[in-house]
Amino acid sequence: MIKKLNLFRNTFVSFSPGVISIFVSLFSIPLFLNILNSSYFGQYLIQNLFFTLGFLLNFGIYRLIIINNMIKDKFASSLKNTFYIQINIVLSLFFSTLIFFSMYLINLRFNFSTLDLILNKYIFIGLILSSIFFSIESIQKINEKFYQLAFFNLSFNALSFSAPAFYLYFKSYYYHDYIILSYPEELISIVVFLKILSVLIFFLILLDQKKIGNLLSLTNKMRLKKKDFEEIFYATNQSLIFFLNNLTDKFLVKITLGNSFLTLYSVPQQIAAKSTILVTGISSVFFPKISKISSLERKKVYLRYVVKITIFFSGFISFCIYPFIDPLIKFWLKNSFNEIYVPLIKVFLFYSFFASLNFLISQFIDSEKKIKNNTIIDISFFFVTLIFFFISMKLKMLIFFAASICLREVLIFCFKCYHYNLTSLIKYEIKPIIFFSIFLILGINIVNIYFYIISIILIIFYSLSYVKIKDIVQNFKKIFNISNV
Repeated sequence: MIKKLNLFRNTFVSFSPGVISIFVSLFSIPLFLNILNSSYFGQYLIQNLFFTLGFLLNFGIYRLIIINNMIKDKFASSLKNTFYIQINIVLSLFFSTLIFFSMYLINLRFNFSTLDLILNKYIFIGLILSSIFFSIESIQKINEKFYQLAFFNLSFNALSFSAPAFYLYFKSYYYHDYIILSYPEELISIVVFLKILSVLIFFLILLDQKKIGNLLSLTNKMRLKKKDFEEIFYATNQSLIFFLNNLTDKFLVKITLGNSFLTLYSVPQQIAAKSTILVTGISSVFFPKISKISSLERKKVYLRYVVKITIFFSGFISFCIYPFIDPLIKFWLKNSFNEIYVPLIKVFLFYSFFASLNFLISQFIDSEKKIKNNTIIDISFFFVTLIFFFISMKLKMLIFFAASICLREVLIFCFKCYHYNLTSLIKYEIKPIIFFSIFLILGINIVNIYFYIISIILIIFYSLSYVKIKDIVQNFKKIFNISNV
């Protein structure tokens, strides 16, 4: 029997950093826009976006840690984890150096202004730290240390990104004549300092808990097997596509329309991304859990369960906030508000709905050792998306860039459901997916309040017939009343 209570509790803890980051962003983003202006904030975003390359430079080591976690002996498990971290450090250090040296030579020849932002020691250190963080995070995932994960995810990601905004605020407060004439280079040093602090403390905790050993020791006799190299190869390709999917649209917006439009594009994307905090929390629990399960039927039950929750929360809640986006964003950003924010946020919410479903489906497929096929599909659809981006560049409209990534996620979802015969597995979930999709699409252009009132009433009645609300409420109550299952 599936212990739903554990899933609820661990998910609740895992998505709590996302909730806190929303409140932090409520203050930090307006500060960035008001003090830095949209052009300099775009430069700050580029530097932080480059850190996502750390996911690629992890080379799938984080996956090896999760998938090969069946070792019961604590000492042997510690040796294995130490070995993987050592490999991670060596690979990320070597390839980060190679990438930076290549960028230096390119910049020497062509003098790209974007590369000037990236070619510094802080970005180099932050890139390596980002790569290592994924592996350290995976070790605590398999040990179900979700409270620690929540804290360090918050400090490493959300707080490190937002802290420079408060630095700017206090600097402008105490120095009344403080005027920004060029991009403040010290902002990225604050980000990296907080990342160093997070990884260092996280590592010391792992060391104290004997989850890893001495990283300087070379006496570890563990070796990578052939299947590990295959896993690394396909996981690296998958990470590359993940990196490109997250960066390509922003890069093309920048080179087509400039830094200011990149800010106009990225701010709504960041706001809409907060709708995925529940799925992020679920996935932190879901992938390590199903990786331990050998029974396909049990995995299928888990998949249906998390998909059902994702549909309800991502679909229903996203649509419910549609009519409030315009007044809330105007009130929040005030003079920094731009009319394009509202339709872009709605489009990105629709994107997040399908991206969340695809993320869970990919984790299910990967747990079945089908990462090769999964990677090939993702690579194929990336090249399809490039066609959409090319059209968007010709039209020079932000909304088309956003629509391109939406279309990609919808196509990937349809293809994977067909290719892996998931339509029979989640046949009861397909109808609500279509149902919510129609309302999310219609709501992008329709602003009539009566449309939203009638639609929300219909959705509530449909959801009550689809989801067992009583079961969800009872499980959430047990989270707070029961300490052990």
